[in-house]
Amino acid sequence: MLSTLVAASAFAPTHGPLRGLQPRGRASVALQETGTFTSDGAKSQVGNDAFLNEDLMGRAIRGTGVVSDKKLKIGVVGAGLAGMVAAMDLADAGHDVEIFELRPFVGGKVSSWMDRDGNHIEMGLHVFFGCYYNLFGIMQRTGSYDLMRLKEHTHTFINSGGGVGALDFRFPIGAPVSGLQAFARTEQLG
Repeated sequence: MLSTLVAASAFAPTHGPLRGLQPRGRASVALQETGTFTSDGAKSQVGNDAFLNEDLMGRAIRGTGVVSDKKLKIGVVGAGLAGMVAAMDLADAGHDVEIFELRPFVGGKVSSWMDRDGNHIEMGLHVFFGCYYNLFGIMQRTGSYDLMRLKEHTHTFINSGGGVGALDFRFPIGAPVSGLQAFARTEQLG
């Protein structure tokens, strides 16, 4: 019986204390097989020197550092990013944690899946800006940062009527200037 139920929504496949995910519930990143992946080059440019600044990512890398005197059996509802981080922090604190997810995959709005026609469908917009210090810290903490593959690309939109629009964030200066120039140059805004 659960002593506590947490409604939240985080991913840590390498994090030992977590249990309760079905084998098919392991997160995966759907990537197109074509194109040039620029992981190391892109990682060095995104957010420039602050991209992997451990002072800014400190809590996410280290966790809460709290260890509970009493071990509870806790259920976390939702295997989105927040739920998985909550479960990871609770497990690190010494609790027995089980994650409950309705869908057959984890990740919530940061997940993706492939439809019957082979198209990659994103549950939410997958954009990593260099100022996402907590996200990159969590990825380092779980050992998934080195698995991340960034790709230079534009965000393409299919508008009603079939028109195509795009946002191009490629810019040597990085965030936030890259975002400003992307919106300034797009025809998507009319």
